[in-house]
Amino acid sequence: MGRPSDRGVLVVGTDTGVGKTVIAAGLAWALARGGVDVGVMKPVQTGCSGRGMSDASSLMAASGTTDPLDDVSPARLRAPLAPWIAAEREGVRLSIPSLVRTFARLAARHDYVVVEGVGGLMVPLTPTRTTLDLAAALGLPLILVIANRLGAINHTLLTLHAATSRGLHVRALILNHPTRGRGSAERTNERAIGRLAGQRPSVVDHRRAGPRIWEWVGRQLERDGVMAKLAVRTR
Repeated sequence: MGRPSDRGVLVVGTDTGVGKTVIAAGLAWALARGGVDVGVMKPVQTGCSGRGMSDASSLMAASGTTDPLDDVSPARLRAPLAPWIAAEREGVRLSIPSLVRTFARLAARHDYVVVEGVGGLMVPLTPTRTTLDLAAALGLPLILVIANRLGAINHTLLTLHAATSRGLHVRALILNHPTRGRGSAERTNERAIGRLAGQRPSVVDHRRAGPRIWEWVGRQLERDGVMAKLAVRTR
């Protein structure tokens, strides 16, 4: 089946609400457009109210996958809280080994799997395990999505420190504009992060994109060379 790093990528964020779903969907769409048999996964999803398009449904629409929802999104929780708290309220036990087994099933069906993480790397999935532990168990390289706002530099460097402390490889940084604000921080973050992190972030601004936002984002990622950084091996 190949090494885990050949089988997919994990999209993580510096925080919640930074645009992970939009970026993950754009990656999946661009891979599918390039002829890759791509699967998608949102291992844990909170705030599943049943209203509007969920993270999992966005990923499925962008990739065109027909995998069962229970494989794409095996843990769907109603409360918009940290996964551990939301799961505890519903009497659900989250298990990293179980999530890894679900990923393995998807990886066996597809050339490549785009996995969207949960919040930041230190978000608790259980009382003793975090998204960082899930990332290490999956063994996938990371795409780090950064919200372009005040605090982005600190959040980026902390996330990179956490990732490298576990031996995880960050394949690309993506500086995303989640709001219309464009002050001094938003104008200077790209240069500062590039210098301090040792790699230039790609900049994505999807505020003018239409309803099929993943296509617009996917084309941006293609133009900026992000797709070329993914070690995709087809069968």
